[in-house]
Amino acid sequence: MSTRQVKQNFSANLQHLCHFYSSASEVCRKIGINRQQFNRYLHGECLPSFSNMKKICDFFGVESEEITIDNHDFCKKISPVKADDSEDATAKLVKRMHPVITNHGESLQRFVGYYYRYFISHGYPGHIYRSFNHIYQEDGVTYLKHIERVRKTDVSLGGGSSVKYDGVVIMMANRIFIVETEPFLNATVSETILAPNNRPSEHYIPGLQLYASACSNHYPVAARVIFEFLGKNINVREAMRKCRLVHHEEDDIPLSIREAIKNTISPSDMLLHPAKL
Repeated sequence: MSTRQVKQNFSANLQHLCHFYSSASEVCRKIGINRQQFNRYLHGECLPSFSNMKKICDFFGVESEEITIDNHDFCKKISPVKADDSEDATAKLVKRMHPVITNHGESLQRFVGYYYRYFISHGYPGHIYRSFNHIYQEDGVTYLKHIERVRKTDVSLGGGSSVKYDGVVIMMANRIFIVETEPFLNATVSETILAPNNRPSEHYIPGLQLYASACSNHYPVAARVIFEFLGKNINVREAMRKCRLVHHEEDDIPLSIREAIKNTISPSDMLLHPAKL
């Protein structure tokens, strides 16, 4: 294959991968590559250096040999899961896990509703995510919808990005287990374990979450998390407006929550535990 053809293939495949994100600027910021240089890759003017090629491939979860193949073949391999395939896979998973995910549906009914999720961002140092979560039940199974947003007005943070996750919720031994994935790139699976305290009116639920960061190395991260119950019937649009990245010193998030999600470990603990509220 000629160098010209390799450049053309790489350019077309990179454009395909960028379509999974809100903008090329968001991709550049997350990967850590200069936008002007990245545009040269998108336009097929040149190929990345070895280090930049590794950053790009690591971020998108592809091999360097894959990203330079014919665009038609590449799009077949690297595409969002089709709805029919997704439903088949989900059906198989539900069938295999049916006893686990349905045995405690009644116990989870009181947790059905809308929540804010608070946790310290790994990809945006010094900032806290306030994301939107919906726990709901269908046909005896408890599910989760989770949305992280960066507002368009937050130019310094890249602005205008939104990531959506789908998950399943399980309850065992009075602990809530949430397993979720981002369905378009299928690049990560995260787990959250919440520790309810069984108070009659439980406004905040502490826990821990384990996930791969959005940075180019997808480094595994463990963090404290707080779920804030908003209600079972709310104005979703109004609640979504408050979903954003918040600087850790901003009073927009109560000090008690900011302190509770700090990932500090005392010498006597030696392990990361959920916050005590």
